[in-house]
Amino acid sequence: MASLFPANQLFTQINVFRVTPENQKRLVEFLTRTTEDEVRAMPGFVSASLHQSLDGQSVTLLAKWQSALAGWEESNALLPCFNQALEFASLESAVHKPVRYFEPQELQVMVLSEPLRRLSGRRLN
Repeated sequence: MASLFPANQLFTQINVFRVTPENQKRLVEFLTRTTEDEVRAMPGFVSASLHQSLDGQSVTLLAKWQSALAGWEESNALLPCFNQALEFASLESAVHKPVRYFEPQELQVMVLSEPLRRLSGRRLN
């Protein structure tokens, strides 16, 4: 999984597809196939995640790229791949660069329960 720290200079392409609730599942299936078959093979591609809204009205595809240029070039190259989706959904797309990263104020550490400690056969403290 790609780190979100600004120092790594990965760029994120955010694609927000607007769709009717009855077409959301169809769009998720289409974007899954397109990402697996087309996007993953493109130069500069790092990772992607697909999200669907709870109200059924949008699907968001976040793709990480090694450079802003790769993100823009590949988004233009992918437009023909997305034409089928654009028959029943609209698309807003932009490439973003990281500027800040936020973490929780206090990191929580999970402690193994006593039965797990006994199973491990050693002291973990």
